[in-house]
Amino acid sequence: MIKTKNSCTVLAVVLATLMLLGAVLPAAVAESNIKESIKGFDKGIPWQPFKPLKKVTFVGFDKKTLIDDYSYLASIPASVFSDGNTIFASPLLFFQPENSYPDEDKYRFLNDYSGTHYLMEDWMSYCDGRLDKLTTINVKQADLESTWKSRQQTVIEDDDPYKIASEIALDEWSYSDDAVVAVIEEEYKKPENTRITNSVSGRLQG
Repeated sequence: MIKTKNSCTVLAVVLATLMLLGAVLPAAVAESNIKESIKGFDKGIPWQPFKPLKKVTFVGFDKKTLIDDYSYLASIPASVFSDGNTIFASPLLFFQPENSYPDEDKYRFLNDYSGTHYLMEDWMSYCDGRLDKLTTINVKQADLESTWKSRQQTVIEDDDPYKIASEIALDEWSYSDDAVVAVIEEEYKKPENTRITNSVSGRLQG
């Protein structure tokens, strides 16, 4: 009877341990292998194998200031990065609303919304109709199409490039071995409108 009781006790402890491990291990394995679960490509334009992430970043286009340019530059490390021997990438796009310009044909080439629309149609199809994450920087939510659904969304609205870069870093990265600090200016002196002329001449042998 004592042996049987001890055996039952040991069995109960083993079962309890397995139940606890079953609750802990999947989360740990899922967290460590999440990148391995993404199907990628061994050959392509990059020099390393690359995997597309189901994510999109929109930066609101601003023709009057440099805030959109700084926001775009700050978003690059979160949109394309290398981890080990694999490159992870997702679309990073300037965004203009559909009604940014008059409907006249002469303005049509200035508005890139149609290109964004067609790209997003293909990208949403690849992502099975839903993104894992959508990040918008100075983009009105009413200007986004209702079909661009996402499990997670980050909305950044600010006119300070330092704060925008900080929000992007805190939202996208849990840690980093390296950091880049850049000194920027709010305004730059416009180059003088001077003409430069010269000529080059030569003869091909053969």
